[in-house]
Amino acid sequence: MKQNRKNIIFCLAAVLITVLILHLVYSTIDKTDVGESRSKIEELGEIETPGKIWLNGYLGVFFRFKSLGNINWLVLPLLVWFLVTAKKRERWQSALLFVWLVTVVFISLKGYSNPRYQLTLFPITSAMVLFLLWQFLEDRNRAVKVLCLSLAGAISLFNVIHYIEDYGRQWELRVSRGDSYFPSRLLEYLNTAEDINGESKVFVINQPFFYYYTDKKGVDYLNPNAMGIWLELKDQRGNPRVAHRLLRKKHGCRYILLKSIQDRYFRRMTINELLNCDCRPVMEDNGWLLYRVRDETLYREIKLPGHMNIPVWKKNGTTVEEISPPLFRLSRRGIFKFDAEASGRRKRIVLRGGRAKDGVRRLNLGYEFKRRSLDMQIPGGKYIHFIVRASISDRLVGNKNYIMIADYNSADKTWEQEKTYFRTPHMRSYLVSKKIRPGSTRAIMVFRFEPISPEDRLKIEDVRIVVSDKPL
Repeated sequence: MKQNRKNIIFCLAAVLITVLILHLVYSTIDKTDVGESRSKIEELGEIETPGKIWLNGYLGVFFRFKSLGNINWLVLPLLVWFLVTAKKRERWQSALLFVWLVTVVFISLKGYSNPRYQLTLFPITSAMVLFLLWQFLEDRNRAVKVLCLSLAGAISLFNVIHYIEDYGRQWELRVSRGDSYFPSRLLEYLNTAEDINGESKVFVINQPFFYYYTDKKGVDYLNPNAMGIWLELKDQRGNPRVAHRLLRKKHGCRYILLKSIQDRYFRRMTINELLNCDCRPVMEDNGWLLYRVRDETLYREIKLPGHMNIPVWKKNGTTVEEISPPLFRLSRRGIFKFDAEASGRRKRIVLRGGRAKDGVRRLNLGYEFKRRSLDMQIPGGKYIHFIVRASISDRLVGNKNYIMIADYNSADKTWEQEKTYFRTPHMRSYLVSKKIRPGSTRAIMVFRFEPISPEDRLKIEDVRIVVSDKPL
C-alpha cells in the first residue's frame, strides 16, 4: 500500500514538473520578439530570430508548438532509446525508422518556412510515438508504465488546453459546402460561364477546391506550363502585350482565381501587375477573388469609343513643366528635387528624396480638375482612371508610397478615395479607378512619395487620365 502511495506521489510530482517545464518552454519559444520588422516576420512566418530558425524552423516538427503542439516532442527520448538498442531491433523496425528520419530531414530542410508542410508529418510521427512507447513499456514494471503514460497524458492534455483555439481556427480553414463562407456564388458563376469552355481555362492560384467543385478546366500556377508563363512574364516585365498574349492566346486563360489573403504573398510578383492592369475584377465571394483577362490590352481599351483621354503628358517636353504642365505639388514636408530625363524615346520625371523637414520627408504631387491646365468640370457620376507607368526605390515598395484618386463632397464634408501601392522597384504600369460622386467639389489624382533618404527615387514615365461612363 505504501509503495503504491509513493508511486502515485512520484507520478504527480513528475507530471507537475513536466507541466511547469512545458509552460516555460512554450512561453519562450512562442514569444514574438519586439522590434523585428514586419516584412521579415511575414516572410519567415513565425521565425523572427536566428535561434528560432532552428527551433521553429529546421526542428519545427518537434518544437514548433504554435502550429504543431508538443505531441511530436514525445518521439525524441523514445528515438534515443531506440537507437541505443538498435541491435535488438528487427529489420522492418529499422527500415521504418530510417524512412521516417529521411522524410523528417527532407521536409525540415525544404519546407521549414511554412508549418503546413511539417504538419504532413504529424500522423506518421504520432504513430511512431505510439509504436516506440509500446516497445519501450513492453518489459517494464507497472510503476514505470504508470509514470510514462502519466507523462505522455500530461503533455498531450497540456497541448490541447494550450492551443485548443488555434486548432479551432485551423479547422475553420477547411472549405466545404456547409461553411457559411463557402464561395457558392463564385462557383456557380464559374460552372455556368459560357466563355469557359473546352478552349478556355481558369488560371488557378493555389485553390484546389476549384477542381473539386467545378467541371471546368484550369491551369494550376505550379503547373510546368504556368512556370513558363511566370518566366516569360518576368523576362519581359511590364509589357502588357506579352501578358495578354501568354494568358489569352497561348494558354487560353480567360480568368484568374485566387484568395484575397494571397495578395500579400504575391505583392512583389508579376501576378499583381496582371490583376491590376491586364484583368478586370468579376467577383469577390467570402474572400475569394475572380478576375477576367481583358479582351484587349489596357492601353488599347482606353482608345476604344466611350473613353475620353485627357492630355496631361507631352512626349516632346524637355523639362518637368513641359512634360506634364498640369502637374503640381499639393503638399510637402521637406525639400525635394525634380528632374526630367530621357530613356530612349520616353521622357521621365524623376523625384529625389532631398532634405527632410523636422525629420519628415513627404510629398503629395498630382493633378486636380479645375486647376492649372486641367481646366475642365469635375466629371461627377463618371469613372476616372488614373494610369501611371512608374518605378520606385526597392525599400519604399508597399511602404506609404502609392497613387490615389480622391473626391471631396462639400455637402457632407467627406473625402472618399481609391489607391494602389507601388509594388515593385521595376518600371511597370499601375491603374487606379474611381467613380466620382455626383456633387463633388474637388477631384484629385495624387502621387504619394515618402522617401527615407536623399538617395530614394520615384521615376514617372507616363501618365494618363481617362474618363468613362463604365469601369475599365
